[in-house]
Amino acid sequence: MEITRIETIDCIAMMERVDSDTAGVLEKTLNNLVATGSKEIVCDFSATTYISSAGLRVLLSVTKTLIRSHGRLVLCSLRPGVTEVLIIAGFNQIIPIYPTLDAAIKILSGNTGP
Repeated sequence: MEITRIETIDCIAMMERVDSDTAGVLEKTLNNLVATGSKEIVCDFSATTYISSAGLRVLLSVTKTLIRSHGRLVLCSLRPGVTEVLIIAGFNQIIPIYPTLDAAIKILSGNTGP
């Protein structure tokens, strides 16, 4: 996982598999970002081919924490299999999903113009 900062937005390049083996590292990383004041986080799933219920739990937990502190977690660049899992679990109703990292950054930074 690589973390980059664009303006005030933290962008996380997600791992290939988000499952019980990697969910703990993801949770610790996201919680550390929130604890240090991050309010806007983008999870870039372009390299992710699989997500399990353990990964979903982490995303939901961090989303709830960020909402309480007036922050946002968004997802982007999902592959079809990962998108299907998130839709079946109803996460597309809870966490915004954008087609690309650029689109997510644009929305979070308020640059919604052309």
